[in-house]
Amino acid sequence: MTRIYYIAFILSCFCLSANGQTIRSVSQLEVSPIGINPSLSTSSYLNYLYGEQTLMYRRRFNNDHIEKDSYWFNSIYYKDSLVGLKFLGFEFNFLHEKPESKWLSKFRYWNRLRIGFSLNAEYKLGQTWYTGEDILYYFNSTTYVDYVHISRSSRSDKTTRFKRGSWGLHFEFEYSLRWLSDLYIKPFSFAILHFRYRKAFTGTYAGLLLEWQFNRNAYDNCAVEATKDQYNGFTLIAGLEYRHQPQLIMFTLGGKLDLRNH
Repeated sequence: MTRIYYIAFILSCFCLSANGQTIRSVSQLEVSPIGINPSLSTSSYLNYLYGEQTLMYRRRFNNDHIEKDSYWFNSIYYKDSLVGLKFLGFEFNFLHEKPESKWLSKFRYWNRLRIGFSLNAEYKLGQTWYTGEDILYYFNSTTYVDYVHISRSSRSDKTTRFKRGSWGLHFEFEYSLRWLSDLYIKPFSFAILHFRYRKAFTGTYAGLLLEWQFNRNAYDNCAVEATKDQYNGFTLIAGLEYRHQPQLIMFTLGGKLDLRNH
């Protein structure tokens, strides 16, 4: 396992040196401090803990001086009692190239479609170490798709920073058969309704969360066109989730910090 972390460190240094003109940092932490079963007869504590720190980096322009819109990334995370490392990740904008079709060009202007994948290594705390051919059980992979639709009311310079009325979808699937689906709707200037359904090793969860964005100038001072739709600042997360088998209503609380140098 030490060899895996060493390789990940070398890859991170290479990506930072080759593509490190622009960097994004995404830090997220969620915890369910208390859960109650539907009959209100019993309660449990610290039912779910998730944390992840991601670094994303890319060159601002390619060799032809055309703006790039793809990232290499690495992250370290904890979820489902597993400590994980995404030692090689790549994300790109599927609609980066301007199409010849007028309809597709218009669609591209008001919609964002990003696709990403990563190779991961995971270890369950307290578990006996694998040896020989079983070492492959340490490895996992993730594939995800992000879609964002920018509403008509947010299509001018005066209201772009609020993104009110915009909505988005997120789908994520892992080789280990965990998966996640999200629907984001922004009915207010700085608040987002987040509907989430996910399958973890501990069961399936359905939730409704409210996310409050604190930075009122989150989309200003962006040096590149490609990331004008990327939030910059702190987001508070709170809501309820329902776990199937065993049944449990959980209160979820968390935060997310998005930072960029561009």
